[in-house]
Amino acid sequence: MAVRKSPYQASRILVADKNPRVRKLYARRLRTAGYSVSEAKSGREALALLREMRFRLVVLDLDMPDSNGFGVLKTLRADFPHIQVLAVTGYMRGALAEAAECFGARRALKKPAAPHVLVNTARQLLGDLD
Repeated sequence: MAVRKSPYQASRILVADKNPRVRKLYARRLRTAGYSVSEAKSGREALALLREMRFRLVVLDLDMPDSNGFGVLKTLRADFPHIQVLAVTGYMRGALAEAAECFGARRALKKPAAPHVLVNTARQLLGDLD
C-alpha cells in the first residue's frame, strides 16, 4: 500500500499504547494520512522516545504498564509543554477522559471511537486542517 504525500509530513507523532493491535492500527491510520509516526508499548518507552526525538503530538493510552498514562502526562506537561497530547482510554466512563484533560491532555477519546476520529482529531490539534 502506497503512502500518499502530505503537507503534514513534518509533523511527528508518538503513539503510546500497550496493546500492539491498537498501537499498529493508530500508527497505520496516521501514516496513511501522511504523518511520521513512532510507537511505544509502555510509559517508560514513551518517555525515552520523547527524550530522543522531537514530537508535535502524543497519542497516549491512559492505561499503560510501568509508568501509567497519567505519569507520562505529568512528565509531558512538566518537561515538554509544547507537545500536544491526545489521551485515549478504554474505560467507558467519561471521568477518566475528563481527568486527563484536567491534567493537561488537549483532548481525550474513548477507544471504541478513537480509530474513526483519530486522524481528524490529530489534524485539529496540530492545526493541519485544510
